[in-house]
Amino acid sequence: MSPEETFENLRPHAMRVAYRLLGTLAEAEDVVQEAWLRWSRVQASEIRSPKAWLTTTVTRLAIDQLRAQKARRETYPGPWLPAPLIEFDLDHLPDEKTPSPEDRIALADDVSLALMMVLEQLGPEERAAFILREAFDTEYGEIARILGKSEAACRQIVSRAHKHIRAGKPRFEQTKDQHSSLHTAFLQALQSGDVEAFGRLCAQDAVLLSDGGGKVQAALNPLYGRDRVTRFILGLARKWVRWVESGRLPGQTLEFYSARINGLPGFVTFTGEEIYMSVALDTDDEGRISHVYMMRNPDKLKHVHRPPGPPTLSFDLRAGTIPGGTS
Repeated sequence: MSPEETFENLRPHAMRVAYRLLGTLAEAEDVVQEAWLRWSRVQASEIRSPKAWLTTTVTRLAIDQLRAQKARRETYPGPWLPAPLIEFDLDHLPDEKTPSPEDRIALADDVSLALMMVLEQLGPEERAAFILREAFDTEYGEIARILGKSEAACRQIVSRAHKHIRAGKPRFEQTKDQHSSLHTAFLQALQSGDVEAFGRLCAQDAVLLSDGGGKVQAALNPLYGRDRVTRFILGLARKWVRWVESGRLPGQTLEFYSARINGLPGFVTFTGEEIYMSVALDTDDEGRISHVYMMRNPDKLKHVHRPPGPPTLSFDLRAGTIPGGTS
């Protein structure tokens, strides 16, 4: 196998490492591309373990990127959310609650938005050590070599990270049927515009986070509480109609496609040929919506393309009604 073929076989692994560290696909792709350039300048005989070499290089490049990100994140306009990992094909999801390791990698269950948000609280090396250990089962000796620290220090770093992470780990995994039920209930409530029906889907302490990146309109502060979250989402439907009339939305329909977003049930919407937003829904132990993650930043959505087939719901903005779609 040629060095080029070896790298391409390992590229998915490199992307998994880079995305978990950086939280955006664009930056992850940049880091992997830089790793490729370095790979191409090294003699194959100098690389004893290609996977270990690539993991080390990607991790160190990502740590440098995280340090550079810090100042930008501090001045980011509004909440910062990771770029969503989206799966449109819901039919292939496993029925059991605990997917195989292969399914977890493919469906990004171990990079839930809740966990990614908590990872933002960690320093670059702390984040790297935690991810290498917990997501990739890397030995402490290898982590120590990558970070240039002692094995004992790395164990302490991971232990501290666990204390920060524990509260943010996904607590309630949902089955395929639970995802489908939440999709249906959410769209029915949106279709009816019934505030009370929508409110029954949400936990009392529900939170909504909206990331526009300062490039499109989004809530600049988190919204807390069932009433505020409910009224904000239903209020968007009324604004969409006005925005079409004023030319702020390019299309005349807003199409909702059911999706799985970082392991959570959600939707991706398109207006005309343009993607408008993605919405991921996290739930509590009673199945009520506890967090709404709304991505509107176009830079974090440019990798998402309209799926084949009809939308789950089509909102006719010209008529100001939601006539229902194809499920």
